[in-house]
Amino acid sequence: MTGPEDPYRSIRRIEYTLLLIVVGLGAVGVVTETVWLLWIAAWFLIVAGLMEMFFRP
Repeated sequence: MTGPEDPYRSIRRIEYTLLLIVVGLGAVGVVTETVWLLWIAAWFLIVAGLMEMFFRP
């Protein structure tokens, strides 16, 4: 189901956005060796995982 009747379309979009943020922050954190960016990326990854577990059937 990918049409407008898909109730999980917005949740999927939020998850993809969170994963793109994780990749971006993780890459910048590794290149600049900044640990706090890696911590933020880890928390975004945790949030995306929790959304996957609780809001998707």
